[in-house]
Amino acid sequence: MKKSPSAFVCSRQNLSILPTPIKGSAAQGGYLLASDENATLTLMASGSEVELCLKVKEALNAKGVHVNVVSVPCYDLFIEQDKSYIDSIIKQDSKKVAIEAARGLEWYKLADEVIGMDTFGASAPADKLFAKFGFSVEGVLEKIK
Repeated sequence: MKKSPSAFVCSRQNLSILPTPIKGSAAQGGYLLASDENATLTLMASGSEVELCLKVKEALNAKGVHVNVVSVPCYDLFIEQDKSYIDSIIKQDSKKVAIEAARGLEWYKLADEVIGMDTFGASAPADKLFAKFGFSVEGVLEKIK
């Protein structure tokens, strides 16, 4: 790992404490947070969007869809890992969808589809913005049909 500047960017939202990783660690940039046997979909995100991924997983599990959730707290560090590590975290034969409440172009290196913003942002309380731009369980379910 090369040394480079780092920053902690904290959320203003109230977020839940995430479960313990199933495989991998934040020290490697990304890890498997929730896993279903025979998953056909992998959701990945960083920051507050990870909690949304977990909620989408719950909704899809209720419909019989098997889903993995990957948290990538440090994208740059994660993509520096060797292919075998990345493949052990992101199930390659699943549909891979990244959720990013920003532009999110970098995710196309890992994901088949990115649910992100393609407009300049807006200013309002976070819950109103997430709803407006489709960053809700219902909004994500509609986009990944």
